[in-house]
Amino acid sequence: GVQYGEKVVLPKVRLGEGLVGYAALHREAVLVPDVSRDPRYIKVVEDVRSELVVPMMLKDRCLGVFDLESPELDAFTKEHAEMLTALGSHAAVAIENARLYQEERSRSRDLAALIRAGRTLAKLKLTGDQQIGVNIVARAIEEPMRWIATNAGHEGSIVVPKVRELKAELAKHEKALKEFAEGAKVE
Repeated sequence: GVQYGEKVVLPKVRLGEGLVGYAALHREAVLVPDVSRDPRYIKVVEDVRSELVVPMMLKDRCLGVFDLESPELDAFTKEHAEMLTALGSHAAVAIENARLYQEERSRSRDLAALIRAGRTLAKLKLTGDQQIGVNIVARAIEEPMRWIATNAGHEGSIVVPKVRELKAELAKHEKALKEFAEGAKVE
């Protein structure tokens, strides 16, 4: 069997293949008391005799599966499958929440980068075509904020200037905080 911490190279299994692929495709638990009698079984670990595979479902989507294997025949029961199915639902929600959190963090970083780029553009003192180009880019950077404001039921042309003011105020606070932090360093 596989011991805790031991690494096993797992074969790539397509959706529908093996017990794991079957459970994922059909979105249902697969309880096999004797894997030697199930033609779907793909041997990865030497001494497996029974297996329980339960999909982690989020609404109608399978996000993954729990795959329990045992060297004993008939090691798993319907009660194990029911308990793991309930746990699978909770695990799927946690996985999806983690994915959404990462996605939101990425969007926040992108927006912060755009705001910093807008600040940098505002500091440039150019003339003629160069300034026109900078103005076009600055407008393009602010456009997502306009759409967000409009979709939220606000007037984008009012919200964006307020955000600019807040950005300037935030920059002052960030500078003051940085100066404070540098002054508070203990040598």
